[in-house]
Amino acid sequence: MISSLLHLIYTLFAFLIGAGIYIYNAYKREGSKNKYLRDFSIFFVLLGIYHLFLSSFLFSNNLIVIQWSYNIALMVFFVMIAVILRIPFSILGLKTEKIKKLQKLIISLGLLVILIQIYDSRLPIIDFFIYWNANPFAAWITGLVGFLVGMIWVYTFSKNFSSLVNSSEKIKAVLIIIAAFTLSLSSLFYYTSYCVWFDLFVFILALISSFCVLAIILISLLSRKKKTSDKF
Repeated sequence: MISSLLHLIYTLFAFLIGAGIYIYNAYKREGSKNKYLRDFSIFFVLLGIYHLFLSSFLFSNNLIVIQWSYNIALMVFFVMIAVILRIPFSILGLKTEKIKKLQKLIISLGLLVILIQIYDSRLPIIDFFIYWNANPFAAWITGLVGFLVGMIWVYTFSKNFSSLVNSSEKIKAVLIIIAAFTLSLSSLFYYTSYCVWFDLFVFILALISSFCVLAIILISLLSRKKKTSDKF
């Protein structure tokens, strides 16, 4: 099952990135942790857990087990989205209380989706790619939430692009915009499409965003190395 294998690959990728960001944050901090790096680290760890549950067919061919793995992945998805939403809203200057309310709204939508999934229980269909056969209403809520959060990231970094002076920061902002846009599209297509082969397009979008994330990390490391060498 190619889609389960791809999900497992993204599981390992996300765990490595999440652990790497955590280690980098611990190395970089001077007295206090960078909250943005902390949220990124938590996001990628949750992303790894999310993909791990979506790769359940590799560990069991029981359709009920696979169905429940998908439902658990959905809940992890909404928690993950709630965590990563803190960064753009903080940059836009929203108050902490308002951000927490929006996070609670997202978690509530996640619980609603799970309840709909349980009420309208449908077994997935196994093909070259897995067709999750989710309730359409629940699928559209999930897809639209993922898409809107991604577009909030696109808006935030597009809005603040002109204020960036450093060329490396501008490049990272462009890469973040591309990653956010491709992830928002992949979320929308993955959950709302009823064509199994759309999964291939989704994984291509996810691959583009992965390359962008790796490029951002590489630029950050090179910039820090340059700053360190300039001191001596």
